[in-house]
Amino acid sequence: MAQRWAIRRKMGDTLSDLFGEPYKPKGMRWRTFERYAERDAELAEREIGYLLRLVGLFERYG
Repeated sequence: MAQRWAIRRKMGDTLSDLFGEPYKPKGMRWRTFERYAERDAELAEREIGYLLRLVGLFERYG
């Protein structure tokens, strides 16, 4: 999550949360925005995988 917040700070995005798509700031080039948004999506997928494994551990030992 820290990496995702760092990407959003780099983009100057202070309006969105981690559940939605990042906000494209005025003046940022589309190519740059798309690169950051793609990395954010990759990190979100990885994060979901970690959370699912964590829930699985709780179910097993809970």
